[in-house]
Amino acid sequence: MRDTPNRSRGIALALLASFALATVPSSAFAAASTADKAVADQLFTEAKELANGGNFEAACPKFEASFQADPALGALLNLADCLERIGLPASAYGRWSDAVDLAVRAGDDRADFARERREALKQRIAYVTVEVSGTASDLSVRRDTTPLAQGAYGVALPTDPGESTVNVVRGNDVVWEQRVRLAEGEKLTVRVDLAAIAAANPPPLRSLGGVATSRPKPAEIAPPDAFWSKQRVAGAIVGGVGVVGGVLGLLAGGAAMARADEIEKQGQCADGPRGPVCSAAGLENVRAGTEAANASTWTLVGSGVITAVGLTVFLTAPAAPKALQDRASIEPWIRVGPSGGALGLRF
Repeated sequence: MRDTPNRSRGIALALLASFALATVPSSAFAAASTADKAVADQLFTEAKELANGGNFEAACPKFEASFQADPALGALLNLADCLERIGLPASAYGRWSDAVDLAVRAGDDRADFARERREALKQRIAYVTVEVSGTASDLSVRRDTTPLAQGAYGVALPTDPGESTVNVVRGNDVVWEQRVRLAEGEKLTVRVDLAAIAAANPPPLRSLGGVATSRPKPAEIAPPDAFWSKQRVAGAIVGGVGVVGGVLGLLAGGAAMARADEIEKQGQCADGPRGPVCSAAGLENVRAGTEAANASTWTLVGSGVITAVGLTVFLTAPAAPKALQDRASIEPWIRVGPSGGALGLRF
């Protein structure tokens, strides 16, 4: 179906070109050879062989390349037919339309054939309508890789079946996208709110030197004039834990003293030749009193350390708190067992 030039005329033109080359610079030669019919013929021949063998997926790009090398009606008609066969009715519709225009301009009777094939595709074409609301001067809307002008908003756009993507971009960065999958003849609507997308994806801050910096999240930075910054709150909490531990230590010490008083008042222990001799009740009070005394000692020591740490954290809090990720995490812990207790901090 590709157009074949008159052979004798081609030979004559080649002879004329060979004489002209002697006086034409190389740059002019490059401009004169942009429509390379020989390359177009070779591509067309290979595409036809692939199509005749049923390999339309490989044939379509070669028909396209042949038409680009030499925009002949035959290559365009075959390209449209090839696109239709691989399930791309919207793309085929566009190429049939191009073939109708080219045939009408050339007075070629294949215009009616191309027009009939184009009209038969209408029921197979899928449509995507992109409804855009709101405005954002630095954002643009694309369907797949094609930018959409404002005039295309709200219009049912012919689309090939399969997966299609509507995305919003800022420069080269995609800030929002929605993927849809369409069957033949299906119609879908994608709604895009530019104002909401812009609010959810603010542009990066830039320093005086023009280097992009990340925009800090407002929730991560405390107001500079707030006395009760998060570090001061953490210091107060840790100090409070230390004070509570001190109270518990004093209570444990009081329990130890109470056991000692009971032993003394009831005479549960007496001096013997080899040391104190105690009754069963006295031995129990000695054991319980010893555990309480040990718990009191370790609790008071640990609570003193924790109180000191809390006071240090509180007093060293900066006037303008740093971001959360730059601060230390302080966690108090308490452990009590049969043989005593302990307090500490995890950093």
